[in-house]
Amino acid sequence: MISLFFFLTITITGYSQTVRVCIDPLPDRFLFNQKEFYKDKNNCFEVTFESSKENLMEVFKSGYNTQRRHLTTPSPSKLEFQLTRTYYDSELNMEFILVPPGKFLMGYQGPNLEKKAHAPPHLVQITEAFYLGKTEVTQSQWRMIMKTDTWKNNPQYQYYREKEPIGEGPNYPVSWLSWHDTQKFIAKANFKAGSNIYRLASEAEFEYAARSGGSTNYHYIFGNDPKKICLYGNVADESFKKHHPNRKVAPCNDGYPFTAPVMQFLPNAWGFYDMLGNLWSWVDDWYDPDYYTKSPSKNPRGPKEGLRKSKRGGCYFGNHEHVAVGDRFFNLPSFQWVFMGLRLYRSYDPDKPLALAHQKDL
Repeated sequence: MISLFFFLTITITGYSQTVRVCIDPLPDRFLFNQKEFYKDKNNCFEVTFESSKENLMEVFKSGYNTQRRHLTTPSPSKLEFQLTRTYYDSELNMEFILVPPGKFLMGYQGPNLEKKAHAPPHLVQITEAFYLGKTEVTQSQWRMIMKTDTWKNNPQYQYYREKEPIGEGPNYPVSWLSWHDTQKFIAKANFKAGSNIYRLASEAEFEYAARSGGSTNYHYIFGNDPKKICLYGNVADESFKKHHPNRKVAPCNDGYPFTAPVMQFLPNAWGFYDMLGNLWSWVDDWYDPDYYTKSPSKNPRGPKEGLRKSKRGGCYFGNHEHVAVGDRFFNLPSFQWVFMGLRLYRSYDPDKPLALAHQKDL
């Protein structure tokens, strides 16, 4: 029987460009800069860092999502990871990743904050496992439940379609959604399931999944270097600047000036795609800029009432200054715009688990 999660420890030793990488327990495959390496007699791998490029480490274990990490300069370190698994929900034709319970450092504090709502960093505990959509909900998944192209009902849709050709197709994320629209989708999904198992994630659940757990308070879902953003998500970049020459953009080119199909960029360490950019994801919480000063340390779900709903993840319209993993933003629940989408939460019942999705990495 395969465990729900696979725990491994990676130890890097050496100060020169060539270092030893020891992984316990051993994975099925180990790649460094897309080249496969084989263990030595001590069950370690000897790799050479390339100073002219980002160095990509990939760890493969059959039945689990691939662990990918970008490393910049060689230095001794000890990294602990959990490899997750992907499951398939046939009712929605949707893949979910099972998120383990754990603790993480939520929020961040730095010199360039536009709002104090992102601070202070504080330890949060998620006490129960849950499923979260591997991607944003796509147009085909939306149609399957709603039986209509809801986004085309917005009076601004045709104008934006001509001005900014927002992607349309089965694998593009559904957009133009108000928070109320997401609740209609969720109500129909729950009715089809015969149980209230679907909802939007809370701010804490979304950020925990985006950070892939852990207590490292990175600025982005992968680390702190803004030049890597275009590897992981669709943001306001050099391709976007061609259409908006006066906008400040990220120092990279992701190839998509507007929306992108899902799964076009690297996933985070737990296997989630587009947790940074593409479309904002509505979350369940009411927004309170002072919530972090009074929120519970276990399973915070936001204020009981409010005027505006929170959104997370950033979008293609935001540059590197607006897609930090801890960024908190908001809109009225009736707000319906081109860069608003959703990612679905599903409760986990150990007695009724979803079937495993086909693993494509090995």
